[in-house]
Amino acid sequence: VGCEIPLNRHFYRYEPPRPLEVIQADIKRLEAEITELLAEVANLLPSAPSRTKDSGVDWIGSVPGHWNVKRLKHLVSRIDTKMDPNEVVSMQYVGMEIIESWTGRLLATDSDVLPTGISSRFLASDTLFGKLRPYLAKACNPNFDGLCSSELLVLRPGQVDRRFLLYSLLTDGFISCVDASTYGAKMPRAGWMNIGRCKLPSPDAGEQQTVVKFLDRKTKQIDGLIERARIVVERLQEYRAALVTAAVTGKIDARTEGSS
Repeated sequence: VGCEIPLNRHFYRYEPPRPLEVIQADIKRLEAEITELLAEVANLLPSAPSRTKDSGVDWIGSVPGHWNVKRLKHLVSRIDTKMDPNEVVSMQYVGMEIIESWTGRLLATDSDVLPTGISSRFLASDTLFGKLRPYLAKACNPNFDGLCSSELLVLRPGQVDRRFLLYSLLTDGFISCVDASTYGAKMPRAGWMNIGRCKLPSPDAGEQQTVVKFLDRKTKQIDGLIERARIVVERLQEYRAALVTAAVTGKIDARTEGSS
C-alpha cells in the first residue's frame, strides 16, 4: 500500500530571517534611490505652448494652435483578416490576458498556445486594441507577425506614428470615450463604428516623434520608481517578520525601546 511522503518535514531546513540591520540598510538605500528618482521625474517639465486652441473634445481640452484633431478611423485602417483554428499555422498568439493594462506591455507569450476559436491575423507594424471591457485599457504594439484574439482590434497606422498612436489609445480620456459606447452587461464590448469615431490629437509627424521620445524617457523613469517602491514594500514586509521573530525569541530587549 502506497503512502504519502511528507517531503516538507523530512527535507525542511529552517532559514532564519536576515539581520535587522541588513534589512534596514537595504531600506535606507532604496529610500535614497527613490528620492533621487522623484527629483528626476519632477524636474523641468516642458512649458505649456504659448498659442492654443479649443479642440472641441472635452477630454482633450485645448491643444497647440498648429495641431489637428482627427477621428481614429482617419488615422488608421482596421484590418479584419480572420483565421479559422483549423487553418492556423505555427504563429505567436496574443490573447487579452497577456497584455498589461495601461502600459502597453506584452507579458510572456507561449509559442505552444494556439487559438481555440476564430482569431485575427496581424503584422509587426500593427497596433492591437482591446474592445472587450475597454476600461481595462489593453493595447500593444507587437514586434512580430502573429495571431490575436478576435476581441482585439487590429489597427494599421496610416497618418500617425505607431508609438504615438499607442500612447494616445492608452490615455484615460480616450478609454473613457470608448467605454461609454459599450453594449452588453456581463461582457461589455465596444464596436469599431463607435471606436473609430473617437477623436485624437494629431500633430505633424516630427512632433509626434518628439512627444514619443519625451514619454519614453519619462515613463521609463516612473516605471523605475514604481519598481523600487515595490521592492521597498517587500523589504518592509521582511523587516516586519524579522522584527517579530527577534522580539518574541528574545534577540532584542523590547524593554529598552526609546532608551539611549
